[in-house]
Amino acid sequence: MTEREAKVLGCIRRYIHERGISPSLHEIQDLTGIPYSTVRNCVMRLHEAGYLSKSDGKVRSLSIRIAEDKDQNLDKLFDLLIRLGDLARTIKYNTEP
Repeated sequence: MTEREAKVLGCIRRYIHERGISPSLHEIQDLTGIPYSTVRNCVMRLHEAGYLSKSDGKVRSLSIRIAEDKDQNLDKLFDLLIRLGDLARTIKYNTEP
Protein backbone atom coordinates (compact mmCIF):
# COMPACT_ATOMS: atom_id res chain seq x y z
CA MET A 1 0.00 0.00 0.00
CA THR A 2 1.38 3.38 -0.99
CA GLU A 3 1.43 6.41 1.29
CA ARG A 4 -1.37 8.05 -0.70
CA GLU A 5 -3.49 4.89 -0.59
CA ALA A 6 -3.02 4.73 3.19
CA LYS A 7 -4.01 8.39 3.45
CA VAL A 8 -7.14 7.84 1.34
CA LEU A 9 -8.09 4.70 3.27
CA GLY A 10 -7.55 6.48 6.59
CA CYS A 11 -9.67 9.40 5.40
CA ILE A 12 -12.50 7.07 4.37
CA ARG A 13 -12.33 5.18 7.65
CA ARG A 14 -12.39 8.35 9.73
CA TYR A 15 -15.20 9.93 7.70
CA ILE A 16 -17.37 6.83 8.08
CA HIS A 17 -16.58 6.66 11.80
CA GLU A 18 -17.48 10.32 12.36
CA ARG A 19 -20.48 10.67 10.02
CA GLY A 20 -21.88 7.18 9.51
CA ILE A 21 -21.72 7.43 5.70
CA SER A 22 -18.88 7.17 3.24
CA PRO A 23 -17.33 10.28 1.69
CA SER A 24 -17.61 11.17 -1.97
CA LEU A 25 -14.45 11.20 -4.05
CA HIS A 26 -14.57 15.00 -4.09
CA GLU A 27 -14.78 15.09 -0.28
CA ILE A 28 -11.78 12.74 -0.07
CA GLN A 29 -9.96 15.12 -2.43
CA ASP A 30 -10.82 18.11 -0.23
CA LEU A 31 -9.89 16.35 3.00
CA THR A 32 -6.59 14.88 1.81
CA GLY A 33 -5.39 17.47 -0.71
CA ILE A 34 -4.80 14.64 -3.20
CA PRO A 35 -5.90 15.37 -6.79
CA TYR A 36 -9.28 13.90 -7.79
CA SER A 37 -7.90 11.53 -10.44
CA THR A 38 -5.35 10.18 -7.95
CA VAL A 39 -8.08 9.71 -5.33
CA ARG A 40 -10.15 7.79 -7.89
CA ASN A 41 -7.14 5.60 -8.78
CA CYS A 42 -6.31 4.97 -5.12
CA VAL A 43 -9.91 3.93 -4.39
CA MET A 44 -9.82 1.59 -7.40
CA ARG A 45 -6.55 -0.02 -6.24
CA LEU A 46 -7.76 -0.31 -2.63
CA HIS A 47 -10.92 -1.98 -3.90
CA GLU A 48 -8.92 -4.40 -6.07
CA ALA A 49 -6.63 -5.19 -3.12
CA GLY A 50 -9.65 -6.02 -0.93
CA TYR A 51 -9.40 -3.09 1.49
CA LEU A 52 -12.60 -1.44 0.22
CA SER A 53 -15.92 -2.60 -1.07
CA LYS A 54 -18.06 -0.38 -3.27
CA SER A 55 -21.09 -0.51 -5.51
CA ASP A 56 -20.42 0.58 -9.08
CA GLY A 57 -22.38 3.63 -10.12
CA LYS A 58 -23.50 4.48 -6.60
CA VAL A 59 -22.27 7.46 -4.62
CA ARG A 60 -21.26 7.04 -0.97
CA SER A 61 -21.08 3.28 -1.33
CA LEU A 62 -17.54 2.79 -0.01
CA SER A 63 -17.00 0.61 3.02
CA ILE A 64 -13.89 -0.71 4.73
CA ARG A 65 -13.20 -4.43 4.25
CA ILE A 66 -10.36 -5.43 6.52
CA ALA A 67 -10.01 -9.04 7.53
CA GLU A 68 -8.14 -9.39 10.81
CA ASP A 69 -5.98 -12.18 9.43
CA LYS A 70 -5.01 -10.01 6.43
CA ASP A 71 -3.32 -7.29 8.47
CA GLN A 72 -3.84 -7.09 12.22
CA ASN A 73 -1.83 -3.90 12.57
CA LEU A 74 -3.79 -1.91 9.98
CA ASP A 75 -6.30 -0.60 12.52
CA LYS A 76 -3.42 0.63 14.67
CA LEU A 77 -1.96 2.36 11.62
CA PHE A 78 -5.26 4.10 10.86
CA ASP A 79 -5.62 5.25 14.46
CA LEU A 80 -2.08 6.62 14.36
CA LEU A 81 -2.78 8.44 11.07
CA ILE A 82 -5.91 9.97 12.57
CA ARG A 83 -4.04 11.13 15.69
CA LEU A 84 -1.24 12.57 13.54
CA GLY A 85 -3.83 14.45 11.47
CA ASP A 86 -5.37 15.85 14.67
CA LEU A 87 -1.93 16.88 15.91
CA ALA A 88 -1.10 18.54 12.59
CA ARG A 89 -4.36 20.53 12.68
CA THR A 90 -3.67 21.50 16.30
CA ILE A 91 -0.22 22.78 15.38
CA LYS A 92 -1.43 24.51 12.19
CA TYR A 93 -4.36 26.28 13.82
CA ASN A 94 -2.98 26.40 17.37
CA THR A 95 -6.18 24.83 18.73
CA GLU A 96 -7.06 21.82 20.82
CA PRO A 97 -7.71 18.54 18.92
